[in-house]
Amino acid sequence: MINVYFTISFFDKKYHKDLEVLGSKSGRNLNKISLTKLTPQFLRNAVSFKESNLTIVCKKIYFQDLNIENIPQEVIDKWYKKEPVHRMYIGEVIDIIDKRI
Repeated sequence: MINVYFTISFFDKKYHKDLEVLGSKSGRNLNKISLTKLTPQFLRNAVSFKESNLTIVCKKIYFQDLNIENIPQEVIDKWYKKEPVHRMYIGEVIDIIDKRI
């Protein structure tokens, strides 16, 4: 695994369009963050965003690619005609950054 840690971040609704960009564009060929109003926040082990309300930092303990044979055909037709299936991660929570308090 290249990155040992990952983050799960939560945002106000006003960032919905920015999150749509991050969720629909690949970062392989372009800097998709530059298409948003989000500001990367570099943590000790991972990256989050200054605009997030809550960030959960996790250490990867397991991953597996989803099995396309177990995905309903309508989901395959919508999401996986041209793209590979998603990868699922299981992580151990190592930190919680809550800006709401």
